[in-house]
Amino acid sequence: MRSFKNVVAILIFLCCALTMQAQDFMMQGFYWQYPTTLGIQTYAQNLKGLVPDMKEAGFTYLWLPPLSRAAGGRGSVGYDVMDYYDLGEYGKGATRFGTRTDVNNLIHTLSANGMHAVADLVFNQRAGGAPEINNAVKGWIENYNNASVSAGNNPYPSDRFYAFILLGGATQNKSGTYYVKIRSASQNSNFYGFPYTFQMWTHKVPMPIDSIILAAGSSWEYEPNNGGECSDTSNFYNIATEKFAHIDAGGCGIDEFRLKLDTSMFNSSGDTLFIQIGNTSPQSLANFSDQYVHGIWYDSLAADLYSQVQYVTNTDFTHMTTGRGYMNWSNFKPNGAPTNLNGDWDEMLFYYDIDQNVTSTQTVLNDYAEWMFDSVGIGGMRLDAVKNYTYAYASNVINHLNQNNHNPGMIVGEYYDYNPANLTGYINNVNNGLTQSARDSVNMRVFDFALRGALKAACDQFGYDERNLFSAGMVNGAGGNTANAVTFVNNHDFRDAGQPVTYNPELAYAYILTNNFIGIPCVYYLDYFTTNFMRGRIKGLMHANERWIHGSTWYEYLSNFNSPRSQYFVKGFNTTTVVTQEHNPVTNDDVIVAINFAGDTLDVYQQVNMTNVAVGDTFTDIFGVASPTLTAITANNELHIRIPPRSFTVYVQGNHMDSLISLGDTLAPVDTTVNTSIKPIPSSDVFAKIYPNPFSSMIMVAMSGTQDQSVTAQITDMSGRVIYSDMGVTQNGKLVLSPTIDNAGIYFLKLSTADRSETYKVIKQ
Repeated sequence: MRSFKNVVAILIFLCCALTMQAQDFMMQGFYWQYPTTLGIQTYAQNLKGLVPDMKEAGFTYLWLPPLSRAAGGRGSVGYDVMDYYDLGEYGKGATRFGTRTDVNNLIHTLSANGMHAVADLVFNQRAGGAPEINNAVKGWIENYNNASVSAGNNPYPSDRFYAFILLGGATQNKSGTYYVKIRSASQNSNFYGFPYTFQMWTHKVPMPIDSIILAAGSSWEYEPNNGGECSDTSNFYNIATEKFAHIDAGGCGIDEFRLKLDTSMFNSSGDTLFIQIGNTSPQSLANFSDQYVHGIWYDSLAADLYSQVQYVTNTDFTHMTTGRGYMNWSNFKPNGAPTNLNGDWDEMLFYYDIDQNVTSTQTVLNDYAEWMFDSVGIGGMRLDAVKNYTYAYASNVINHLNQNNHNPGMIVGEYYDYNPANLTGYINNVNNGLTQSARDSVNMRVFDFALRGALKAACDQFGYDERNLFSAGMVNGAGGNTANAVTFVNNHDFRDAGQPVTYNPELAYAYILTNNFIGIPCVYYLDYFTTNFMRGRIKGLMHANERWIHGSTWYEYLSNFNSPRSQYFVKGFNTTTVVTQEHNPVTNDDVIVAINFAGDTLDVYQQVNMTNVAVGDTFTDIFGVASPTLTAITANNELHIRIPPRSFTVYVQGNHMDSLISLGDTLAPVDTTVNTSIKPIPSSDVFAKIYPNPFSSMIMVAMSGTQDQSVTAQITDMSGRVIYSDMGVTQNGKLVLSPTIDNAGIYFLKLSTADRSETYKVIKQ
C-alpha cells in the first residue's frame, strides 16, 4: 500500500496574449576586480571574443561594468565614477574595461549577434572631483548638536573633508604658536571615547606619503589635554606627523594641540595650514564621530582664528577633461536642502552622495543616460544602488529617455533587499511616477534578492525545505509581476567567503532557467565561464528553455506544500525535491522539471496535472540524466522520476530520443585569455563515450578512432580531490575502468591521450 504526501499546487495562468519573441537571458559579463588585461588584450577585447559562445547559448543581454573614467583609475572596478563621458579616450588611456574603441567594437559585435549591451550606470555617488570650499558642509559640521543626534542625523564622514586656514602673504598669520582645539560638536555621550587621528601640514612641509615614515613620527595623545580654555595643559604637535587621540567624555571635552610654527615650515609669501581630523579605520557610518575644529588660538595676535577656518570637499567637477557632466558642492548632500545623512536615501555610504532632487543634477544625469544610448549605443541600463536614492529620480530618468525615444527592453535596478514586498513596493513607486507613455513602453525591473536568498539556502543550507522556493521572491512571495523581476544566483557583490552559492549552483540555475514566470534570468560570468561543467549545464538549460519551455501558458508547482498531486517516494524526500509542470501550446507538449537537492538518488512517482496529458503518454528526459530516459504516465496519473543525487532534468511529453540536449560534458574549453571565436567540438568529433552512466562498479570507455592508444584516467570528487587514477591501452577502442568508490554522487572523469584530454561528469549509484 502506497503512502502519499500531499502538497499544494500553484497553477499560474497567463491572461495576456502569447508572445513568439525569444526568451530573454542576461549575462553579467564581469566580476569584482576583473583583470585589466588578459594577455595583451583589454578586458573588453577579450569579452568581444566570447560573444559567439554567448549568442549560441541564447543570451540576449550582456551586462557590462561601469564604463566611465573612475577616480581610482584602472585599479578601480568603476563604481567611483569621475568623468561620465570619458570611456577610455581623451589622452588618459584605457579604463579598467578598455578604450572607447574597444567599447565601440564590442557593442557593434553584440548588435551583429542580436544582443544588447546593458551599461552599469552609477547615479548615487561620484568621486575624484577637485577640492573646493564647501560652506554647506561646514555648516553641517559646526551645527551638528544633540538635537541632530536625537533626530537620527549622521555626522559628516571625516574621510570626505579637511579644514584649513591661510598663512603668510597678506594674512597676519605668521610664525608663532598655534593652539588648535578639537571637540565633539554635539558633545553627545554617543561619541565619548571615539578614537581619531589629528594631522597638520603645509605646502612647504607636506604629509609624507610613506606610511612607515608617517608611523615613525606618530604619537599618542596624553591626558589631561584640554588646553588653556579649560585651565589645563595641551599636547605638543610636530608638523606633518600623526597624532592618535580620542574624544573626551563630558567635562570640558576639548583636545588642544600646540604647534610652534616658524618660517622653515611654511612659505612666507603665502601658504596654507591644512588640518585633517580622521576616524581610524571606520568600517561603517556608525564608526564616524562628530569632531570638528572648535577654535585656533594664535598667540602672536592673542586672537582666535576660528572664523578663518574653511572646510573643503573634493566635489568640484567643473573641470572634467571631457568638458561635460559639470557638478559642484550644490549637487551633493548636504547642500542646504533638507537631509539628515541617514537612511537609505541620505546616507553617505560611498564617496560623495549625489542629490537627485536638485534640478541641475537631474539634467546632468539624464543627459548622460541619453548620451549612452545615442552615442555609445547601449541597449539597456543596470542602475546601481537604486535603494540609495529616491525612486522619484528613477521615474525621472525613464521618463526622460522615453520622451527622447529610448525605450530599452532592459532597465534593472539593484535594490539590495531580501524582503519581496519591499522589492515590489519599489517597482510600484517607480511606476506611479512614470508618464503614461513611459509606463506603456518600459518595464522597470529589479534584481530579485528575495528569491536569490532562498536559492542560496536551497543549495547550501542542510535541512532547508526546498518547497519554500515556491513562495519565495517578488512574484510568488509578494504578488509581483514577472515583467518587473530579474532572477539571479550569484553576482559581483557576493565575493567574500560564504556569500556565493557554493554547493551545486547549477541546481539554482535549473530553477530560474526553466521558470519563465518568475522573471528574466541573469547568469554570472564566473558561474558560466570558469568551468565547462557549469557552462554546459547552463547552456543546456537555456537550449531546453528555447526549444521546449518558451511560450508556456501555465505553470504548476507539483511538489508544493499541500499539493493535490500525490508523491510516492521509493528514494528521496519531499523536502529535498522540486517538481514543476507547464504546458507549451507552441509545441503542444507538457514539460516537467525535476530538481533533486538531496545527496541521494531521487526515485519518486509524481502525480501530474492531466489537463493536456493522458495515461500512457511518453515523456523523454531530454538531458539523458534520468534512468530510464523514457517513461510513461501510469494509470495513477504519475510520472516515474529517477535522477542522481544533486542533479536536475527536464522531461518533455513525447519521444524525443532523436533530439536530446547536451549538458556540455564534451564542450570545448572557453579560453578567456585570448581573443578567439568559440568553436565547440562538432558532434562528429567525439573524443569518447562513457557508459553506463550512472554506473555501479565498472565504467566502459569507448574511444573514437580505429587505432588502440594509451589512455590515462583520473576521477576526482566535487572538491577536486583525486580518488582514482589508472592508465591502460584500449583494445578495439575500448577500455574498462573499475574505480573503487564507496559513496554515491557526482564525480568527474578526466581522460587523457597523448594529444588531447576531456573531462566528463559520471554518477556513482
